[in-house]
This record gives sequence, structure tokens and C-alpha cells, in this order.
Amino acid sequence: MNENKIYHVRFHNSGKDYYFGSIAAIYETFDRETMGISQNRLYVAHIDENHPFDNGKVLITKGRLERKKTNRNKRR
Repeated sequence: MNENKIYHVRFHNSGKDYYFGSIAAIYETFDRETMGISQNRLYVAHIDENHPFDNGKVLITKGRLERKKTNRNKRR
């Protein structure tokens, strides 16, 4: 089952916002130089809802993705 987490990445220089389901997905789009931190170091930073990451280039926060509950798997 997929965790309902979301990473919000905001670039300070442009104010643009991006949303990802994992740290690995962030690095599929942006490289280490753009982020100002390597993927491995970002894992070690232990970002959570109460501890965002900010290095002056990017602000990364982690939150929960709220989804509507469905009965999709139930057959009539």
C-alpha cells in the first residue's frame, strides 16, 4: 500500500512549487546542483511534518496527502 506522504519543494529564487511522492522522485526531476544537496544527504536530514529542510536554495516540507475514501475494490 502506498504511503500518503507528499514532499513540497519550493525554490527560493523563483518561488516555484513542486510536489513529489518520494525523495527519489525529486531527483528524477532535479539534480544535486539545482537542489543544493545530494539525494543521500536529504534522506539523512529526516524531513517530517515538524522538521522541514531549508538550505537557502530550496525549502522542502513533508506532509500527508489526504484522499477520499472509496469502495472501488468492493463488488456488488
